[in-house]
Amino acid sequence: MYLKRLLTITCVCLAAVWSAGATAEDKVITPKDGVIHLFNGKNLDGLYVWNRDTAYEDPREIFTVKDGML
Repeated sequence: MYLKRLLTITCVCLAAVWSAGATAEDKVITPKDGVIHLFNGKNLDGLYVWNRDTAYEDPREIFTVKDGML
Protein backbone atom coordinates (compact mmCIF):
# COMPACT_ATOMS: atom_id res chain seq x y z
CA MET A 1 0.00 0.00 0.00
CA TYR A 2 2.79 2.42 0.93
CA LEU A 3 4.75 1.64 -2.23
CA LYS A 4 1.68 2.19 -4.42
CA ARG A 5 1.02 5.58 -2.83
CA LEU A 6 4.67 6.59 -3.18
CA LEU A 7 4.65 5.61 -6.87
CA THR A 8 1.47 7.62 -7.48
CA ILE A 9 2.87 10.73 -5.79
CA THR A 10 6.13 10.40 -7.74
CA CYS A 11 4.27 10.13 -11.05
CA VAL A 12 2.13 13.18 -10.27
CA CYS A 13 5.20 15.24 -9.35
CA LEU A 14 7.07 14.19 -12.49
CA ALA A 15 4.07 15.03 -14.66
CA ALA A 16 3.88 18.49 -13.10
CA VAL A 17 7.58 19.14 -13.69
CA TRP A 18 7.47 17.95 -17.30
CA SER A 19 4.38 19.99 -18.14
CA ALA A 20 5.94 23.16 -16.68
CA GLY A 21 9.06 22.63 -18.79
CA ALA A 22 7.04 22.16 -21.97
CA THR A 23 5.33 25.53 -21.65
CA ALA A 24 8.64 27.34 -21.10
CA GLU A 25 10.11 25.91 -24.32
CA ASP A 26 7.18 27.16 -26.40
CA LYS A 27 8.30 30.77 -26.02
CA VAL A 28 10.89 31.72 -28.64
CA ILE A 29 13.09 34.76 -28.10
CA THR A 30 13.78 36.72 -31.27
CA PRO A 31 16.11 39.73 -31.54
CA LYS A 32 14.23 42.97 -32.13
CA ASP A 33 17.07 44.97 -33.67
CA GLY A 34 18.51 42.28 -35.93
CA VAL A 35 21.56 40.10 -35.52
CA ILE A 36 24.02 40.89 -32.75
CA HIS A 37 27.59 40.53 -34.04
CA LEU A 38 30.00 39.66 -31.25
CA PHE A 39 33.15 39.77 -33.37
CA ASN A 40 33.92 42.37 -36.03
CA GLY A 41 36.78 40.40 -37.63
CA LYS A 42 39.43 42.96 -36.68
CA ASN A 43 39.76 43.17 -32.91
CA LEU A 44 38.01 42.35 -29.66
CA ASP A 45 36.52 45.80 -29.03
CA GLY A 46 33.40 45.59 -26.91
CA LEU A 47 34.28 42.22 -25.43
CA TYR A 48 35.93 41.53 -22.11
CA VAL A 49 37.59 38.48 -20.60
CA TRP A 50 37.33 37.02 -17.14
CA ASN A 51 40.05 34.73 -15.84
CA ARG A 52 40.04 33.27 -12.35
CA ASP A 53 43.52 34.38 -11.49
CA THR A 54 43.73 37.76 -13.29
CA ALA A 55 40.09 38.91 -13.36
CA TYR A 56 39.55 41.28 -16.31
CA GLU A 57 43.20 41.32 -17.37
CA ASP A 58 44.55 38.94 -20.02
CA PRO A 59 48.36 39.01 -19.56
CA ARG A 60 48.83 35.59 -21.20
CA GLU A 61 46.85 36.78 -24.24
CA ILE A 62 44.48 33.83 -24.14
CA PHE A 63 41.95 35.76 -26.21
CA THR A 64 43.59 37.46 -29.19
CA VAL A 65 42.98 38.28 -32.85
CA LYS A 66 45.72 37.65 -35.41
CA ASP A 67 45.07 38.05 -39.13
CA GLY A 68 41.31 38.19 -38.52
CA MET A 69 41.26 34.87 -36.65
CA LEU A 70 40.32 34.37 -33.01
